[in-house]
Amino acid sequence: MSDADFEAYGRRAIAEQQARQKEGWERWKAQWDTPIEFYGKVVDEIEVSVRDAAIDFSRVDVHGVAQHSSAISDGSGLFSLTGVRGKDLSVEVTKQGYYTSRRNQTMFLYTDISGRGTFTPDASNPVIFQLRKKGPGTDLVTSQYGVRPNLGIRAPRDGTPVRVDLLSRKVGDAGPLEISQVKPDYAHWQQATEWTFRMAIPDGGFVEYDEEFPFQAPEAGYQPAIQFHFKSGETNWTTTLQKQYYIAFGQPRRYGRLVAETAIEMEGARLTYVINPDGSRYLEPR
Repeated sequence: MSDADFEAYGRRAIAEQQARQKEGWERWKAQWDTPIEFYGKVVDEIEVSVRDAAIDFSRVDVHGVAQHSSAISDGSGLFSLTGVRGKDLSVEVTKQGYYTSRRNQTMFLYTDISGRGTFTPDASNPVIFQLRKKGPGTDLVTSQYGVRPNLGIRAPRDGTPVRVDLLSRKVGDAGPLEISQVKPDYAHWQQATEWTFRMAIPDGGFVEYDEEFPFQAPEAGYQPAIQFHFKSGETNWTTTLQKQYYIAFGQPRRYGRLVAETAIEMEGARLTYVINPDGSRYLEPR
């Protein structure tokens, strides 16, 4: 190859690389210039339309600057956004006196060169956003102490139980909740292949829940003891555990809800709970 041919080849290679870079830039830029349309509807927990809900739209423009706009739901709970451009859109729906469901979809992708799939707006099929109307609430006993939202429990690792007085936030020999565990010494937990965690309320029990707004405890169906046994190689093997339950205990009966967190290396567990001291099954905080 002559020097002239080599130089021509080099110029062509540079030109092709620049063309590819320009094409890539144009494709990337086009994402941020995509027209955005969005249609939504706000309903409450029983599917009744909610008017005057506040809608916050957020997107980023081609310059990387966050752009915000807003809307208010109408008498049918409907709202929309048109006439803007961007790659994606974040939508937040709120209203005073209502809880916003965490299960609402909040991010919508309008274009993406990776091919992950995009959102298609449809005015005849608006995206549903659910709110839940707040009740009057009530005064509850909680696990919060100072700045800590939970009560830390220490228990022997050999299965010896400890008792938890939930109302007075004390650990000792008395209380409705019994916790025991069989765990390896802390120095050897990474090599361990087995551990156990158990909770019991002998005169009451537990009902597991997955509700987003667990404000009404069931009247019956409580299981007096919950035990977890984890063994390496089995399908349930894990080194951490988090569970949430409605709880009932005592005479007269009291109701609450409890989130228990523990791990193979922990000295015990963290308990986050609320209890209605008046005996009502109503558990919405004031």
